[in-house]
Amino acid sequence: GPRVRIASGRALLSAGRFSTLNDVPAARIADFLAGDPTNRDGVTVAAKDLDGDLFADLATGVGGGGSRVTTYRGTALAAGTTPAMFFTIDPFGTFAGGVFVG
Repeated sequence: GPRVRIASGRALLSAGRFSTLNDVPAARIADFLAGDPTNRDGVTVAAKDLDGDLFADLATGVGGGGSRVTTYRGTALAAGTTPAMFFTIDPFGTFAGGVFVG
């Protein structure tokens, strides 16, 4: 599915060499379904400051079955919540092969 999990690399590294998100819950920044939650083709992700506020924002593209790109503001990403979409675009219209945003 389109699950996106974002972790703090700093928190994971400070917890130890083989730490995972299960070991260090405080490292979890975000965990949500991106775009269409019924999509079963996964998502591609990229981080980029899209709105000029000096915080990394998130862009997600469907793994297959379309070409929609959904973006989220970095300031809206918080553990335990589904962030509001910033904007969506569909650059290729009826193209059904997926889109790579990285």
